[in-house]
Amino acid sequence: MDLEEFLHSFDQFTITDIEVQKKDNNRISVFLNHHFAFGLSIETYEKYPLKVNETINHEMIDDLLLFEKEVQAGTNALKFLGIKARTELEVRKKLKTLQYGSDIIDKIIENLKSKKILDDLDFTEMMVRDFVKFKKEGVFKLIRNLKQKGISAEIIEEVLEKYISPEEQLEKALYLGQKKYDFLGEKENKKEKIYRFLMQKGFKKSIVIEALGKIFKG
Repeated sequence: MDLEEFLHSFDQFTITDIEVQKKDNNRISVFLNHHFAFGLSIETYEKYPLKVNETINHEMIDDLLLFEKEVQAGTNALKFLGIKARTELEVRKKLKTLQYGSDIIDKIIENLKSKKILDDLDFTEMMVRDFVKFKKEGVFKLIRNLKQKGISAEIIEEVLEKYISPEEQLEKALYLGQKKYDFLGEKENKKEKIYRFLMQKGFKKSIVIEALGKIFKG
C-alpha cells in the first residue's frame, strides 16, 4: 500500500512512533497506525512538534507535508547556490526541473532575496568586476551572457555605467560599427542596419548615436 492509498484509508490517524532516521539524523520517520507514513526534516518537526499517541487528521498532514516540501525546495536551492553564484532565473529553472510548483518556487525565491542570498544586482556586479579585472571576453559576450541568465537590461546598464566608462563603451561601439560598415559595403540603409546591430549588442542608445555620428561623419 503506497502513502496516498494509506492516507485515504482513514479519516484520522494515531501517531504510533517517531524515530530518528539511521542514515540521516537530521530527519525523522513518522509512523501512523503502526505503518511508516513519511519522513520529515528536523525543521518541519520543530514547526510541527508531533507526539506519539497524538491524533492527526488529513488537514494537519497536508499542512506539514507542504511545509516539508518547502523545506526541501529551500535546501535544494541552497545546494545549487553553494556550487557557485546564480541568478534568480537560474534558481527558478533549477527548482522547476525538480518538479516544484510555482507557489513554492516563488516563496523560496522571495525568502532567498530577503536574506540577500540571491541578488541579481550583486551577481551582475561580480560578473562585471571580473570582466574588468581579467578581460576574459568581449563586453558584448558578457552582456549576452547576463541577459541569458535573466538579468534585466536596467541592471546591466546600471552596472556597466558603474564599472565601464562611456569612453570605453564608445571605443568598442566604434570598433564594431566600423567593422559592420566595411562588411556592408555598398548596401542600402547602412546606417539603420548598423544602428540595429549595435543596439542588439547591448549598447546604450546614446552611445550608438554618437558612434554612428563618427562613422558617418563624412
